[in-house]
Amino acid sequence: MEGFEARVVQHEIDHLDGLLFLDRLVSRRGSLFARKVFK
Repeated sequence: MEGFEARVVQHEIDHLDGLLFLDRLVSRRGSLFARKVFK
């Protein structure tokens, strides 16, 4: 599986694991992103 289909499946697995979209963004971009979003 690859491309869009893989992203959709990973998104749903994240929901089952209790992760949200923002959790992934924060882990990818680090604390600079978190500081801007969670001011």
